Amino acid sequence: MRRFFMGAVVAALAAFGAAPQALASYDDFVGTWSTTSPGDGGLVSLDIRRSGGTMTVQVGAQCSPRPCDWGRVNAVAYAPNAGANLRRDANTLVAVYNQGFATKTVVITLAGGGRLNVTVFTQFSSGDGRTNYTQASTFQRGGGGSAEGECVDVNPRWGSLRVRETGGGYAIMQGGSALAVFESQEEAAYARLLIVSYTLNQKCVIGTDDLSFEYWTNSGNIPNGAMLGEDCIAFNPANLRARRSGGMWRVQDGSSILYALETREEAEAVIEFLRDSGARRSCFVGRPDPGMSYVRR
Repeated sequence: MRRFFMGAVVAALAAFGAAPQALASYDDFVGTWSTTSPGDGGLVSLDIRRSGGTMTVQVGAQCSPRPCDWGRVNAVAYAPNAGANLRRDANTLVAVYNQGFATKTVVITLAGGGRLNVTVFTQFSSGDGRTNYTQASTFQRGGGGSAEGECVDVNPRWGSLRVRETGGGYAIMQGGSALAVFESQEEAAYARLLIVSYTLNQKCVIGTDDLSFEYWTNSGNIPNGAMLGEDCIAFNPANLRARRSGGMWRVQDGSSILYALETREEAEAVIEFLRDSGARRSCFVGRPDPGMSYVRR
């Protein structure tokens, strides 16, 4: 098994070309990936995670009538030479799945342009009778979906929105649901004014409750033009980058940190949305712990 395993690694690297692989890091592999070329029996998805110095891979393969989950296993990272810093310079991940009838070795390398090259080496058990084979494919980040996030509809009329005191502050209520909660009644009243004035009929969130990006739209379009009393930060969408720091992914304009997300995919989805929407301002109501945040042109 070990001889085949090492042979698979060598063969995979040769298949990707004799030129040295570009240096990468653990975090360049982390994320959810989907195949660009689905085929019978091939892989369709990868979920790669890091916990400290441990990398894990979860594989989804093409099965009928729906993809099947191979499960999550630890992955071994490789660097270009024995003197490299593995966390900083890793350029290959290898995950091994023992499925009883066969052992599948998944070799993953970065391909540039936000893509992965993935080769699966299948070695059948002794006596199976089938021929060992390889399958190669390319993966891209995400699952082919949009960067819209999860959204709720809003009725932007005075009569549909109420400011009510709650145990934790003041909430803008739509029916029995709180759209946003603020520390003061003045902040809640101002946010209500923004929603009505901009005719914001949808609130969307990318990320989790603790680390997220919130935005509001009018039929899919972000607000355009300034409102008196707004608290906004200007940014250049062309300069936006996702950088990992302190266990989170930050959306930054140069050294200015705009948002913090849990995963790289979420941070890149935020950047994609900001660029596609034409946003130029990141705005808040109630900093440093805003009850409402939005972007506008």
